[in-house]
Amino acid sequence: MYRILMTALLGSAAMPAAAQPWGTNVELGFFSSQRGSSDSSDAAEDGPYGGAYIAGQFGRTLGSGLELGVDMRFEALNEDTDDVDDYGRIQTGVLGVHVGRNVAPDTYAGGFAGLGYFAAESGDDTNTGFIVGGEIARTFGAVNAFAQLGYAVAEPDPDDNAFIGPVYRLGASFELMPALDMTFALEGGTSPTIFEDDEDSGRFTIFSITGVYEINASWDAVASVAIENYTANTEDSGEEANLYLGVRYNIGGEASSLTTPMGAFKAVDWASELD
Repeated sequence: MYRILMTALLGSAAMPAAAQPWGTNVELGFFSSQRGSSDSSDAAEDGPYGGAYIAGQFGRTLGSGLELGVDMRFEALNEDTDDVDDYGRIQTGVLGVHVGRNVAPDTYAGGFAGLGYFAAESGDDTNTGFIVGGEIARTFGAVNAFAQLGYAVAEPDPDDNAFIGPVYRLGASFELMPALDMTFALEGGTSPTIFEDDEDSGRFTIFSITGVYEINASWDAVASVAIENYTANTEDSGEEANLYLGVRYNIGGEASSLTTPMGAFKAVDWASELD
C-alpha cells in the first residue's frame, strides 16, 4: 500500500498505482504559502499566508476491464477572495473524472475530464473552467512513472484575463522505506494568445515533492512542498513556495498519482494579479 506524499512544486499528487484500480480516500490539511510578485501591491510580498485544503478520490472497476476514478481538491487561502489582484490565487479547486484500462500488466492508459474553480475578480464573467486530456502510468521495477497531457480553458474575462492552452504533468514515485513513499511531479502549461491581457502569452510551472507515511492500515500522514512560477510574457512573474501538511483516511485501495492537473486554474488568478 502506498503511503506518503511529499512533492516539490505543488504537491497535489497522491501515490502512483500504474496498473491498479483507483482507491477511495479523503485527505484534509493545512498549508503555508510564501508569495512574491514583480508587479503587485505589497500584499503578495508579505506572508507567509495560511490556508486549508481538502482532497479525495473514489475508484471503481467497471465492466469490460475499465477503471473509473473520480478525484477532487480544493485549496483556500485565509484571505478575502476579492483581493486576487493583491495576493495572486486565493481559492482554487478541481473535480475530475478518469476512465481507462490496464493495457498491459504494468501499464494503465486512459483519459480524463475536469471542472476547475478559481476566485476571479469581482465582476468577471465566470469563475469556472475545464480541462480534458489523456494519461498513462507504467511501472519500471520499483519506480511508478506517470504522464498526463491536456488542454485547459479558464476565461474569467475573455477580453482580458484568461488561460487557454496545453498543460502537462509528469512524475514518478517509489518506496523510500517500508512505510514511506515519495512522489516527484512537474506540471506546466502555456496560454499563447491571452493571459494578463488579450494577445499576451503566459505560462506556469509547478514542481512538487510529496511524502506519504503509513501510520496504520487506514491512516497516512501527508507532507508536500510545491514551488510554483507564473510568468506573463517575459517581464512579469509571480511565485509561490507552499508547504502542505495533512492526513489521509483510506477507505479502500491505494491512492493514485493521476490526479487532475489544476495549475491552469491557479495561473488564471495570477494573470489578474500580474495585469
